[in-house]
Amino acid sequence: MAGIRTYESFSGFIASTPNTEPTAKGKPRFYAQAGQNQYRKESDGSYTKTGTEYLPIVAYDKPAAELTSRFVRGDSFVAEGYTRPYSYEKDGQAVEGEEFVIWKVGHDAARTRYEVDRAPRQTQSAKADRVAATAAQSHEVPTEFEAPATHHPADSGLAL
Repeated sequence: MAGIRTYESFSGFIASTPNTEPTAKGKPRFYAQAGQNQYRKESDGSYTKTGTEYLPIVAYDKPAAELTSRFVRGDSFVAEGYTRPYSYEKDGQAVEGEEFVIWKVGHDAARTRYEVDRAPRQTQSAKADRVAATAAQSHEVPTEFEAPATHHPADSGLAL
C-alpha cells in the first residue's frame, strides 16, 4: 500500500490584485500577495488579532487558470502546495524571500458562502444539448439564444 500523501497547506486571503501574465514560455501564471491574520490566545480563552503576515503565492498551468477564473482580491482560500525560496536582482539590489507554490486550491468553506453543484460535469456540446432540450420541453427560448430587441417604432409604418 502506497500510504496517504500529505503536503504543505496554506490558508489565507488574496491581499493584492492578482497578476495573471503568462510565463516566458506562454504558460498560465497567477501571482498575488496572500495575507494570513495572526491571533494570540488570551487567558480568558478569547483571541486578540496581533496583525497580518503576507506571503507571495504563485500558481502555474491548471491551478493558475482556476485561480484566475474563480478568485479575486479579498477571497479566502485553502491551498495545497509547497514553500520555496526565491532570489533575483532588482535595480542592482539582491531580493530574496519565500513564496507558496499552489497545486490545488479552493475557497475557504468556513469564510465563504457558496452552493455545491453535484451534477456530473459535462462538455460544452452536452450542455448546449441539455439547454436546447429543456427549452423545447418548456417552449421557451433560453436567454443565451435570444437576440437583443431591435424594434424601432418608426419602422412600423414602412410598407414594401
